[in-house]
Amino acid sequence: MVNWELFIPVAVLAVLIHTVVGLLAIWIGLGRTHWFVGTAVLGGLLGAGVLVGAYEPVAVFFLQAVIVVAVLWTYRAVRRRHVRFSLGDLLLVAVIVSAVAAFLARVPVEKWLPGGEGSFLAFAVDWYPVRMMGGPGSQVIAVLYGCRAVAFSLSTLIAAWAAFGKRWPIARGLAVLLVPISLLTFAWLRLACRSGWIGSAASSQRRGAARAGLVVLSLVIAVPPLAVGSRQGLQPSPVPALLPSPNGYDTILAAAGRISPGVYRLSDQLDAASDAELRRFVEQNRAALDLARRGLAQPSQVPVTYTFAHGSATNLTAPRDLAWAFLVEAQLAAREGDLNKAAAIHCGSLRLGQSISRGGLLIELLAGLGVQRIGIDGMGQMRAKLDASQCRHLVFEIHSFDRCQPDFNEFSERERLWVECVMGWAVRLGRALGVEFRELATANRTAADAADRLRARLRLLECELALRAYRLEKGRLPERLGELVPDYVPEVPLDPFSGRPLVYRKTKDEYLLYSLGADRIDGGGVQVEPWQFEGDLFLDPPASSANPADLNQQEERWSTTAPTAVGG
Repeated sequence: MVNWELFIPVAVLAVLIHTVVGLLAIWIGLGRTHWFVGTAVLGGLLGAGVLVGAYEPVAVFFLQAVIVVAVLWTYRAVRRRHVRFSLGDLLLVAVIVSAVAAFLARVPVEKWLPGGEGSFLAFAVDWYPVRMMGGPGSQVIAVLYGCRAVAFSLSTLIAAWAAFGKRWPIARGLAVLLVPISLLTFAWLRLACRSGWIGSAASSQRRGAARAGLVVLSLVIAVPPLAVGSRQGLQPSPVPALLPSPNGYDTILAAAGRISPGVYRLSDQLDAASDAELRRFVEQNRAALDLARRGLAQPSQVPVTYTFAHGSATNLTAPRDLAWAFLVEAQLAAREGDLNKAAAIHCGSLRLGQSISRGGLLIELLAGLGVQRIGIDGMGQMRAKLDASQCRHLVFEIHSFDRCQPDFNEFSERERLWVECVMGWAVRLGRALGVEFRELATANRTAADAADRLRARLRLLECELALRAYRLEKGRLPERLGELVPDYVPEVPLDPFSGRPLVYRKTKDEYLLYSLGADRIDGGGVQVEPWQFEGDLFLDPPASSANPADLNQQEERWSTTAPTAVGG
């Protein structure tokens, strides 16, 4: 669908700027002022576009002015039958050429690459705001915009012909009606003629009304571009982050690259894999796992580059493979009876998720959340084997980890800066017009929901472990979560989707514990398909989350599991 919220103001703004440039071109081509003065004024106007990084529109309007001035100068030279050109003019031309060369030198190299994203060649057949609209109608509009420099030039010349011409009035009127973007230029020129600013006016009464109308029309044409331009701001120049040395991020990626292929297949079939298979895998990857732990002990930060290449160059699968390898190692430790080691390995997966996303963009944040999810699921699956002391220790670790989670707003701000640097003036133009960049808004919402889901699972795990420790020590369940404070949890875990405590409902022999989920609606303990990201969110959904009475089966499974002694 066409995004009319963005297209309409952008189209109006383009017409207004085209009108201003066209009037300046007519002034340069036909006015009595020296051509260099007019060119300097036009250059100052276009220079504002250079400052904000809007190189493509500047090129279009510059071509429009060149075509109009060339046609009008040729017309005037033919009528006068001679061209007046001096050595001084040649020196002034050299100044203009130098200014244009300085502009071209400022343009980034990728703008000149054929077919490159945001290149002049791509801009000649497309326009970023048009591409953001989508829909079949936008393709026609894109073709028209592909010829917009010529179209703007023709409309300006038609407006000049209709305003100053003496013959064929009907043809001139039809031409203006057939090219509606010339209406403002035509109206301004006619009012200027009637006011006496161009030529002479018939009467003083008409001259006063025409001048008033000319002032109003001039404000209508000039004020909106000035207002939007002042709000758009200059091209951002991000300050490169100071990376730690050594950077744990590089160490982790190096370790992840050494993990044996097929780790996902093995981690996906942990229950069916034999102890020998797990032990063989861990021994084969011992060097990589040890290197990863050294990386986790080092300061870590993602080296963000504010170019299109950053997204394609980011390795998102290698850290996930490393997390799967941690899962296999933890499973082996649990089978060997060392639950403390298994829990420590899962906590390492949580730190791994933070290390590969710290200082990065939303794409790194999502990758880190996926890695943390592996560690949370691993601890959740082994919680029924832990004794009260082990549960207490993990609650402390998880609570500390939760407090150290990076602020989502920092990722969002870096993403906004990256988008503005890469996408350029078009994104800032939309923000100046009060229209949110659709792709960035969608990415922010998706990442924010993913971060909240991960935090909710983390707090559910913290609360589940505290409840288990409470029940093992007191032989019963608390009536409310507040009874866990401060002996089992420092504070009642809050649901990130509601800002209130997690939903806890004690039944006869069991309990319901869940988050409201992304829809932020309390469904009474009913979960739909997890991939829909709707309904109540559980750490480990019960057999029938819609019927709390069915939770007795889970309680029976828990009661048959003997607690394991603390080791080490």
